[in-house]
Amino acid sequence: MPWKGVTVSEQRENFLRDYHLRYYSVSELAERFSVSRKTAYKWIDRYEQHGKDGLSDQSRRSHSCPWQTEPYWHRRGESHQVIDSLLEGGQSVETGSRVARVAEQGSAGLRGKA
Repeated sequence: MPWKGVTVSEQRENFLRDYHLRYYSVSELAERFSVSRKTAYKWIDRYEQHGKDGLSDQSRRSHSCPWQTEPYWHRRGESHQVIDSLLEGGQSVETGSRVARVAEQGSAGLRGKA
């Protein structure tokens, strides 16, 4: 017997269809769909806030990176200014050198060592 081919978004749509029928509790629905109650409530909240668009997978990428240096967009040849501004901001010499190298090489410097 072949497996039932249901995508994740179809599973979420089925879950919400059953939820809106109000026949089952959220706990019962979570058990029927093999998800945690926390996930079930997350799906419900996303659907109520964003509609069908909220059912798609969300990015897991963080919104910010606290140790990331601020972007510096300088023309070529201004590496000393980049280093000076980073050192004034409390960054290390190594970070200043790396950012300056990227500024002089353009976007090719972002690719790392080949």
